[in-house]
Amino acid sequence: MKSTVSKAQSFFFEYDKKPLPKPVRWIFKTAEFFYLWHKEVTRDFCLQKAASLTYTTLLAIFPLIAVLSLFVPIMLGGVGNMEDKVVEFVESRIIPQAGQDIESNIRGYFEVFRRNATAVGLFGVAGLMISAMLLFSNVEKAFNEIWQARRHRNIVAIFSRFTAILVCAPILIGASIFLSAEMSRRVFFLGRMFTLLVPYLMSCMALTLAYFILPNTKVKIKYALIGGISAGLVWELAKVGFGYYVANPKITVLYKSAGAVPIFLIWTYFTWLIVFLGCEMSFLLQNYERLRRESFQRRAYTTMDSRLIFLVYMIIGDFFQRGGGGVNFFWLLRRMPIRASEMEKVLKLLVNSGFVAETVDGQFIPTKPLDKTKPADILSLGCKPEDLLFKESENDVSIVNALKNIEKTYFRWLADKTVEDLISHIGKAEE
Repeated sequence: MKSTVSKAQSFFFEYDKKPLPKPVRWIFKTAEFFYLWHKEVTRDFCLQKAASLTYTTLLAIFPLIAVLSLFVPIMLGGVGNMEDKVVEFVESRIIPQAGQDIESNIRGYFEVFRRNATAVGLFGVAGLMISAMLLFSNVEKAFNEIWQARRHRNIVAIFSRFTAILVCAPILIGASIFLSAEMSRRVFFLGRMFTLLVPYLMSCMALTLAYFILPNTKVKIKYALIGGISAGLVWELAKVGFGYYVANPKITVLYKSAGAVPIFLIWTYFTWLIVFLGCEMSFLLQNYERLRRESFQRRAYTTMDSRLIFLVYMIIGDFFQRGGGGVNFFWLLRRMPIRASEMEKVLKLLVNSGFVAETVDGQFIPTKPLDKTKPADILSLGCKPEDLLFKESENDVSIVNALKNIEKTYFRWLADKTVEDLISHIGKAEE
């Protein structure tokens, strides 16, 4: 079974080198993409993340409604008329085809928030902020896990982004409502098209910004845009499908006794799942070749291999000596045929051993001059021959003894050399 899987992986990795017809090649490429996408979604537990955020959203949805009820009518004028449009927006854009229960609940929340706006007090505002920030921090954490971000933002950076989103979200929602209403009123045909198009464009823009801003790593805007457009399209299609599901008389009878809460939970779960699927797509597109290599190509090294550890250090040292400064985690991954988790272990070993330091912005640099660093010291960090002894037969013992002799030979040769000597020697050999 294992050999069959290995053969299949080898075939997928090398299909582009074989003389296949273009349609067949396109089918393999598509199958490969969806396989890697599914693998990343499974690895990052996206279904569990969506379920967790569904319950957090129950707490954070109230600050959004509060801000909408207090500020959107003031900005756009006409409290009563605008309340109808806000309710229509929440119903059609956020909870599709949910029926009278949700409409009455939303109107009730609006009335309560408006009536008690002056009596909310400091603790009430703090509660609203905490619940909303809890949701924001959980979303950011999930995005960082998907993007394998190695560093987390400090509380000041998190709060500044949270504040910007809290201010911009109601403005964008209000602008969407206002533009849809104005275009529908002034030009019927164009207004109808605009009414259908605006929600999709707003969804795509919001998702693109989230994929671009929230991960604490460098995200290319084109991949964030592709992920945002794809997730926005799936979300709009899901609204239609969920609308038919909720409109089913049997479903209506089933959830009628519990009101709008089960419907809201189901839709919120699928919404977060779609958001994470789009985020995974952005991550996959930006790191496609690396993820493809990790999944299908046989690796020549392991993290315990002293040669690999030394090679990583050589790359860091050579780049630094050429005046390039430090190198980041993903820069190294693009140049090494190993998994991200393995690279993490190698760098951690080099940092803990004092050969490499990580700067505040995530750059790796040598801790001391290369002409003062002995290659033998770095090579000694890796796997020792005795670690390979399985004691299954006498042949294993002879192999280990041979490896020990080889190790003694190259350690003796490297005894009086530095890392700088090796880099200079390699440079001359390439010339």
